[in-house]
Amino acid sequence: RKMKNNQSARSATHHRAVLRAALNYGIKNNWIYRNAADLAEPPHVKPREIDPLTMGRARAMLEAFKGDRLQGLFLMNLIYGQRQSETLGLKWHDVDFAEGCFRIQRSLQKVDGVYQFLETKNESSRRTVPLYPGLTAILKAHWERQAAERRAVGAAWKGEEWGGLVFTNELGEPLAGYTVSRRFRKLLKLAGISDMTYNECRNGAVTMLAALGVPDRIAMEILGHSNITTTMNIYARVASESMKEAIEKLGNELWEAVV
Repeated sequence: RKMKNNQSARSATHHRAVLRAALNYGIKNNWIYRNAADLAEPPHVKPREIDPLTMGRARAMLEAFKGDRLQGLFLMNLIYGQRQSETLGLKWHDVDFAEGCFRIQRSLQKVDGVYQFLETKNESSRRTVPLYPGLTAILKAHWERQAAERRAVGAAWKGEEWGGLVFTNELGEPLAGYTVSRRFRKLLKLAGISDMTYNECRNGAVTMLAALGVPDRIAMEILGHSNITTTMNIYARVASESMKEAIEKLGNELWEAVV
């Protein structure tokens, strides 16, 4: 019925998963004796097409973000492929400039109109990641800018109430996800890049790591995937593109020799 109402197969599968979990809870408590959702055949979900993010386009994105108030946030998204909720939940005490790393320990999400700190999506999402030196300088500059904003607003500053978030509005309060995504798209549009969304950078980070030959297990840990299958699915599709390029290069060399 959901699919007849033009919902995607993926959405219908999510509906089934929620119902299945709820009914299993009922079985566990002896309220019901079978799970009807188990009997329902889920629709076939086609794998999402992945457009590998090229280094050239990524460099153009870096230029687009340069000098923006949220440059550090956008760079963390591009380099590490962090979930937006993870980046917005990052606090300054999670960032260790001396050791050159930062820790992802929570997510920040809006629940019933109220911002709340929640657990990360899964256990693997709690991770410690090295700080890229170039990003370190940008984050330090961001810290100084935030300190200036704090001095400018004085008693109106709300940063302490939220535990010192790294990325905030001008009053130290949490940033709205839609505000971040809208700013991201605006900057890219000004740079002539219109086919990339904020959330697509997560897959983009994986495709760039794959193209550079980084082992899938390392990419899995950087991205905080719950299992290697998720990483491998993306790696496999990027690898097919790499094989195509390799064959073309080999073919071009051969053809030039005989033509």
